Amino acid sequence: MVQQFFTMLGELLTGFLGLVVDATSGVVAIFYDETAGFTIYGLFLLIGLALMFLMFAFRMIQSFIAKKG
Repeated sequence: MVQQFFTMLGELLTGFLGLVVDATSGVVAIFYDETAGFTIYGLFLLIGLALMFLMFAFRMIQSFIAKKG
Protein backbone atom coordinates (compact mmCIF):
# COMPACT_ATOMS: atom_id res chain seq x y z
CA MET A 1 0.00 0.00 0.00
CA VAL A 2 2.79 2.43 0.87
CA GLN A 3 4.67 1.45 -2.26
CA GLN A 4 1.59 2.11 -4.39
CA PHE A 5 1.22 5.53 -2.78
CA PHE A 6 4.81 6.51 -3.57
CA THR A 7 4.52 5.10 -7.10
CA MET A 8 1.39 7.16 -7.71
CA LEU A 9 3.00 10.23 -6.13
CA GLY A 10 6.03 9.81 -8.40
CA GLU A 11 3.82 9.53 -11.48
CA LEU A 12 1.88 12.63 -10.48
CA LEU A 13 5.08 14.57 -9.90
CA THR A 14 6.52 13.45 -13.22
CA GLY A 15 3.32 14.42 -15.02
CA PHE A 16 3.20 17.81 -13.33
CA LEU A 17 6.83 18.57 -14.17
CA GLY A 18 6.20 17.52 -17.77
CA LEU A 19 3.25 19.91 -17.89
CA VAL A 20 5.37 22.76 -16.53
CA VAL A 21 8.16 22.10 -19.02
CA ASP A 22 5.75 21.96 -21.96
CA ALA A 23 3.99 25.16 -20.90
CA THR A 24 7.31 26.94 -20.38
CA SER A 25 8.69 25.93 -23.75
CA GLY A 26 5.44 27.10 -25.37
CA VAL A 27 5.67 30.48 -23.68
CA VAL A 28 9.37 30.90 -24.46
CA ALA A 29 8.59 30.51 -28.16
CA ILE A 30 6.49 33.69 -27.94
CA PHE A 31 9.39 35.75 -26.60
CA TYR A 32 12.45 34.20 -28.24
CA ASP A 33 13.12 32.65 -31.64
CA GLU A 34 16.28 30.56 -32.07
CA THR A 35 17.01 31.88 -35.56
CA ALA A 36 16.00 35.55 -35.22
CA GLY A 37 16.63 36.13 -31.50
CA PHE A 38 14.18 38.07 -29.39
CA THR A 39 10.77 38.79 -30.83
CA ILE A 40 9.13 42.19 -30.39
CA TYR A 41 7.25 40.78 -27.38
CA GLY A 42 10.54 39.59 -25.92
CA LEU A 43 12.07 43.03 -26.33
CA PHE A 44 9.09 44.64 -24.64
CA LEU A 45 9.39 42.11 -21.82
CA LEU A 46 13.09 42.88 -21.34
CA ILE A 47 12.46 46.63 -21.37
CA GLY A 48 9.62 46.20 -18.87
CA LEU A 49 11.77 44.08 -16.56
CA ALA A 50 14.64 46.57 -16.75
CA LEU A 51 12.30 49.46 -15.91
CA MET A 52 10.77 47.47 -13.06
CA PHE A 53 14.18 46.77 -11.51
CA LEU A 54 15.23 50.39 -12.02
CA MET A 55 12.09 51.71 -10.30
CA PHE A 56 12.49 49.15 -7.51
CA ALA A 57 16.09 50.23 -6.87
CA PHE A 58 15.11 53.92 -7.01
CA ARG A 59 12.33 53.41 -4.45
CA MET A 60 14.61 51.40 -2.17
CA ILE A 61 17.22 54.16 -2.24
CA GLN A 62 14.50 56.75 -1.71
CA SER A 63 13.12 54.88 1.31
CA PHE A 64 16.61 54.54 2.83
CA ILE A 65 17.15 58.28 2.48
CA ALA A 66 13.71 59.02 3.95
CA LYS A 67 14.40 56.80 6.99
CA LYS A 68 17.82 58.32 7.51
CA GLY A 69 16.67 61.95 7.38
